Amino acid sequence: MFAYSVSHDLKNPAIALHGTTKLLTKKHRDNLDGKGTLYCDRILKLSDHIISLVDQINLYMSTKERPLVLERVNVNEIFHVIRQEYLSQLSKRGIKWLEPEADIVIRADRLSLIRVLRNFVDNALKYAGDTLSTIEISYNESDEAYIFSVKNNGVALEPEECEKIFAPFKRSKTTTGAEGSGLGLAIVKEIAELHQGKVWGESDGVNGVTFFFTIAKNL
Repeated sequence: MFAYSVSHDLKNPAIALHGTTKLLTKKHRDNLDGKGTLYCDRILKLSDHIISLVDQINLYMSTKERPLVLERVNVNEIFHVIRQEYLSQLSKRGIKWLEPEADIVIRADRLSLIRVLRNFVDNALKYAGDTLSTIEISYNESDEAYIFSVKNNGVALEPEECEKIFAPFKRSKTTTGAEGSGLGLAIVKEIAELHQGKVWGESDGVNGVTFFFTIAKNL
């Protein structure tokens, strides 16, 4: 209830603030000096950030409440969807994309799996730094679970950070100064728990990060 209240009471004023500032810059830009225009641009950017944060809170809540829609999922099609979504960034930065070649079909919630893999790839592109040259998606399975991993060879995390970053609003040191709500990995954790699975990260503090996500076979 607190989250609902915050998201409702915060978003409307943020939208109004954004709209009013945009109107001010449109109708009275000639009356503003350089600093005035700069301040307006900052207000627009900050109000956009508030609106984005509220949307992430709503997504976090909906993840908790939305029932799973279990179906046969062709995972290779999901890999293709995500690769196409980030193709321009991958090409521009010369990042190699690796994924399993074998056909993979599992039983899971398709939308949830897309959210998880998209989040891991998006985090790599945002936070892994200029040294990032490879993103590798892997698949394995045990008797109990389907196991996915997304590895990047960019900026590493401290091993102790890997245990903390799945808490709401918890961000790693590598994300300092970068845009983000701090809810993405918390949403991933919720999705894992709904699938009776687990999520965790591994890093030696030197060479990149690998995120793992499991889905129970007996859902």
